[in-house]
Amino acid sequence: MKILVDAYVEKNLGDDLFLKILFDRYSSDVEWFITCDSEDELKAFDTYSNVKRFKKKVHKYKDFDGVVNIGGSIFMQSGNWWIRQLFNRLTYAIPMKLKNRPLFIIGCNYGPSTNKLMDRLNHLFMKFFVTDISFRDKESYNMFRDIKQARYNPDIVYGLDTAEFTHIERENDKLGICIMSFSDEKINNNYINKMVEITKKLCEQNYKIEFYSFCEKQNDLDTYNKIQGILGESYKDKISHYMYEGNLTEYLAKFNSLSYIITLRFHSLILAQIFKMKYYPIVYSKKTSNVLHDQDYKGKYTKIENVQELNVENIIDEVKQHNHSLNSTIVNQAINHFAEIDKFIGKLN
Repeated sequence: MKILVDAYVEKNLGDDLFLKILFDRYSSDVEWFITCDSEDELKAFDTYSNVKRFKKKVHKYKDFDGVVNIGGSIFMQSGNWWIRQLFNRLTYAIPMKLKNRPLFIIGCNYGPSTNKLMDRLNHLFMKFFVTDISFRDKESYNMFRDIKQARYNPDIVYGLDTAEFTHIERENDKLGICIMSFSDEKINNNYINKMVEITKKLCEQNYKIEFYSFCEKQNDLDTYNKIQGILGESYKDKISHYMYEGNLTEYLAKFNSLSYIITLRFHSLILAQIFKMKYYPIVYSKKTSNVLHDQDYKGKYTKIENVQELNVENIIDEVKQHNHSLNSTIVNQAINHFAEIDKFIGKLN
């Protein structure tokens, strides 16, 4: 069986986790062909003999048994970028429709969008070309709940098998800070200055600070370099930095050695929850606040636009208070993103 996979493969931890969970779920009899520009982008999956690169000059859409479009923020407006996204999807959706073969979209949220034309065209696309679409937040699902193929389940990464990481010991004096870059210069500067302030305060209290970057292409490294530059040489031996480079297992093991974390990227929050860490969320996107809302989260969090107001004096106390326990059914609900793919692959095997 040959399945085309449309995904973001730019060595981004969250998206690589989606793919790992997808590939691990099914037997090696399934051949996965991923849309990407180079073999290097598939580094995280070097050990999977059935994961290959889709090459337009070699492979034809009509020869695939189905398509899986997997990802989180895959319906973004971003100026007119959404037009290109829709066109790209149609290049494989039309051949699938003509051959009566399935197109699955799983793990996504919708927007943010202020464009009614975008919303209308995507609505038509989902209704007439998509076999199954499983959203990861209720707000996105509610926008398209009139489409019979639409469903809601919690984020796919909640279904990650954590068994291989349970033996890792945690250090009580180790705190992680997830970092990223923002296009808004004021927000970016406020965030960097606040992380510098927090780092200085926690180092005074003898905490070991580890910075975690999930995607170099999205300028995470630039943020760390700016933080390090402001801190100066006197802090060089007091802080560490870990950039995700496709080394999935190694990176997750290191992340799970933390006792506490200030989360930022969406999946830093999800990982903190499934690894049962104490955490404090900084929220940069509605997708994160939607997830917290869906969980009926009662704890505090700080929106990125208000980051300069974060109280450094009380930050460690705030972190220690936040260990929101997940509903025990959330793993099964997350796995349910794959319910229709399960039926399809089981029928073909």
